Amino acid sequence: MSPDFVPVERRVMAGSVVSAIAFALSILQTLVQVPLLLRFWSPQEYGMWIAVGAAASLVTALDLGHQNYLGNLFNRFWVEDQGRLKATVASGVLAACGIAVLELLAGVSLVIFGKMEWLGGAVRPGPDGEAFRIAFLAYLVFWVANGSVGGVLTRLYQPAGQFVWAQILGIIYRLSGLVALIVAASLGASIAGAMLAQVAVLTACNIYTFWDIRRKFPKFYPWWSGGEILLAWKNFRASLVLTINVVFEQLASNGLVLLVVGILAPVEVAVFTTMRTVANTALQGIAILLYPIVPDVVRYHFQREPDKLSAVFGAIWCLSCSVVCLGFSLGALVIEPLYSLWTHHRLPFDPELFSLIAISVSIRQWTSPLQIYLNGINLLPPQTLAVGARAGISLAIAAVFLKDGGIRVAGVSLLVGELLAAAVCLVAARQSLNQLGGRLPLLPAILSLAQILAMSIGLFVFFEFPRHAALSCILAGSAVVCLAWFQWGCLDGEIKNRAFKLLAHLRIPKM
Repeated sequence: MSPDFVPVERRVMAGSVVSAIAFALSILQTLVQVPLLLRFWSPQEYGMWIAVGAAASLVTALDLGHQNYLGNLFNRFWVEDQGRLKATVASGVLAACGIAVLELLAGVSLVIFGKMEWLGGAVRPGPDGEAFRIAFLAYLVFWVANGSVGGVLTRLYQPAGQFVWAQILGIIYRLSGLVALIVAASLGASIAGAMLAQVAVLTACNIYTFWDIRRKFPKFYPWWSGGEILLAWKNFRASLVLTINVVFEQLASNGLVLLVVGILAPVEVAVFTTMRTVANTALQGIAILLYPIVPDVVRYHFQREPDKLSAVFGAIWCLSCSVVCLGFSLGALVIEPLYSLWTHHRLPFDPELFSLIAISVSIRQWTSPLQIYLNGINLLPPQTLAVGARAGISLAIAAVFLKDGGIRVAGVSLLVGELLAAAVCLVAARQSLNQLGGRLPLLPAILSLAQILAMSIGLFVFFEFPRHAALSCILAGSAVVCLAWFQWGCLDGEIKNRAFKLLAHLRIPKM
């Protein structure tokens, strides 16, 4: 490997340290938020709060595809052409303003014409339905005023090498929102009052972020200066495929939540989302590795360096699958009592549902390096096929079997969807690397999948045969560790040497 891997290592280490702090705080937020809200609200009210977020995410999905597409262009043009970058930023701001108007009109129309039931039956007649509408509109107005343009501008931090600072801002943002939510709920606020309090605090945070972006990137201000309508339309049109992908992702996640609350009940949403929150902790941890290295993955592709891409995939699979699978295997021993304590014994623990969600999350994290690669190089068709397959099969299974099969069907639908999406991403990434003259490291991929299989068998034995629970967890964990050892042996020698050096000189970077 060439010497330019050294700054990449340092960049990943700096980003990973601050991402680890953000991850720890995110875990703390989850541990604190659920039991506190369940102390002040009923499980039905908590389920409605989750449904508000799911509904708002579906309506504002148009923005996220556009922002992701522009973020990929920013990573590319920051190195290639600063002039094109400025024009792209300004045009993106113009397009974001137009998107915001469309989202506002769509959300308000749903409320005015009484069509909120289109969002999955989350609205019930009476005070709960009214609180849902107020909270939904409050978040929608907040997003239109802050998120559309702000989401474009904050994409400048990463290519500028300020990922660490962006993460710090994100930490402040999340903690501020959490404090506002908990304080409002503790004072007796409904979900509507809690949302109004939260968006007020988050708006203040966003005002500071806008000021910081203007200070750090003065050449881009005024942000709309130099924007071209035709360029804005061109990029928006090109981003529509990513937007469709985002919509599919939202349908697979939040659409499933709304199906549960519409077909079953809000309390079932609370059970499903809290269990998924626990399992999704693994994905947040993997983000610590992935996000800092995105610009370098894009650069390796466009500089036609497939060997480096293969090395990145192998290293991430080795570390991520080992940590996640070992965590789920051994964590099964304590998950049920911890979950009951966490939810104040107000939500029942469903071992089969948790197992299905844990396996689906493990498949999702296995797919993550492939998906982030396809997204970074804007290889859109396979992304659309992957997220479409994930959303389509998940919603189809849930819509047909959820009423008769109960909440566990939601777990089955998640797992089947993730398996289909993983297959699509694997084929697409392999073809892309072959076109560059490289190859996907299949042996590390197979070994990491074997770790997921070992973990799955361990979870099955643990929950179906309680008498052998401890033995099944120990055997599953041992299998994961053995496979990790083989994965380590498959890694490039230079990567292993540099990993040892990083561990030997590990320190918190200067901000």
